Amino acid sequence: MAVEVILPKVDMDMETGQISRWYAKDGDTVTKGQLLFEIETDKAAMEVDAPASGIIADISAAEGAVVPVGQAVAWIYEEGEERSGKPAAVAEEPIAAAPVDRAIETATSKQHDPKSSQDDERDSADKVRATPLARRLARDAGIDLTTVQGSGPKGRVQKKDVEGDIGVANPAIPAKLFASKNAEPTPLGQLNAVWLREGEAGRLPVVLLHGFAADLNSWRGLFAGASLSRPILALDLPGHGNSPRIVPENIDDIAAAVEATLGSLGVGSCLLVGH
Repeated sequence: MAVEVILPKVDMDMETGQISRWYAKDGDTVTKGQLLFEIETDKAAMEVDAPASGIIADISAAEGAVVPVGQAVAWIYEEGEERSGKPAAVAEEPIAAAPVDRAIETATSKQHDPKSSQDDERDSADKVRATPLARRLARDAGIDLTTVQGSGPKGRVQKKDVEGDIGVANPAIPAKLFASKNAEPTPLGQLNAVWLREGEAGRLPVVLLHGFAADLNSWRGLFAGASLSRPILALDLPGHGNSPRIVPENIDDIAAAVEATLGSLGVGSCLLVGH
């Protein structure tokens, strides 16, 4: 009996979700618990596993598609079972277009043949069970996920597993216990900054600085329903979020990086808020 693959509800307020990536394609044989696709909402990213074993088909939502919660995005059939789900839109091709499709397929296969070793490495990494955050950290650090030992359920690679490998490959240089009062701050580069709200022109902007081990996204929930007229700017501090992964030696380095980033954005005066 065919089994629906639906878009799950990640949080209470979720009405739709965007499919950011498929890890299976139409006609693939999958096993129960195998990673099928990844979804993103305003608040979270989540991996969705196969609810049953069989052959996945009738995939009706492409990567980047926004899908209502509970809607079927694919079906899983038993071997030899007649397909009864709604066909994917991409499969509905006019018969007359078949020769063109074959020509395109032939040209495409020629362009990608032979397959490079870099493609092989990327395919291997894609098959590794890992959380979205772990994949991003590994990509940023240039770490091959196939070499990371996962500690999560069914060997899934988690954030702490990748961070452990990063620590081995690039051990952090400890900050100096005592910095000279006359020492110049070390340049840390441009910090990641996002305007959470444009606000009214001419109003003094509010600049948000997150706490340790957080990032600028930790502020989003606080201001989601607020009716404020001031512009709101949030920063990722050094070594956090999407800012440069550099270990600052002291608080002066962090302050200098914040000041330089605000200057590049034309923010001269502001209301500074931290947690």
